[in-house]
Amino acid sequence: MSSMSIFKRIRDIVDARINDLLDEFDDPIATGNQMIREIENLIVEMRRNVTAAIAMPYLTEIRLTKKRAARGKRQGSAVDDELKALKKKLKK
Repeated sequence: MSSMSIFKRIRDIVDARINDLLDEFDDPIATGNQMIREIENLIVEMRRNVTAAIAMPYLTEIRLTKKRAARGKRQGSAVDDELKALKKKLKK
């Protein structure tokens, strides 16, 4: 038997022992609870994303309506200014 195969065998045994110790410390209930918490967090995040996606067309419509109203006011005031200027010219 070569020294490399002995070291490999020893390493395999040590790895197996370490894995056995880790398995003993692994609590299935705690692991399950952690998985549930992670899933609940994902659900909360998904709900936020869905809510934002549903609200987006409404928010866009509101912004568009506000911009149209502002544009209408600007155009209306520009027309009013022109009318006032024309009235002044006619009075002269």
